[in-house]
Amino acid sequence: MTEPTEAYATINGHTQDVLGIVGDRYEVLQNKEAFDFFDILLNESGGKLQTAGAIGKGEKVWMLAKLPEVFYPLAGDGVEQYLLGTTSHDGTMKTEVRFVKIRVVCPNTFNLA
Repeated sequence: MTEPTEAYATINGHTQDVLGIVGDRYEVLQNKEAFDFFDILLNESGGKLQTAGAIGKGEKVWMLAKLPEVFYPLAGDGVEQYLLGTTSHDGTMKTEVRFVKIRVVCPNTFNLA
């Protein structure tokens, strides 16, 4: 027999859509708070914010910055470098930032990155 657990719905404050069902260990983190560190990283790296978006009803959100350096694995074959910040409001992802080689603009490229 399993013990009952506390469950809570995370809700989009503008649309009132349910974003996910989370447990009592979930900590609410607003988008602004989740990406405050992004400004610091951009100032340090010289990167520029490129795109930002939400997936679904806002359960996952992301920001993408283009870094000034280009990586050349072969002479004349430059690969742009990006910094991707992500978080979720449905408890499925942690807040994180990572280097990616893909320009995220939609759910498909988000999943690839």
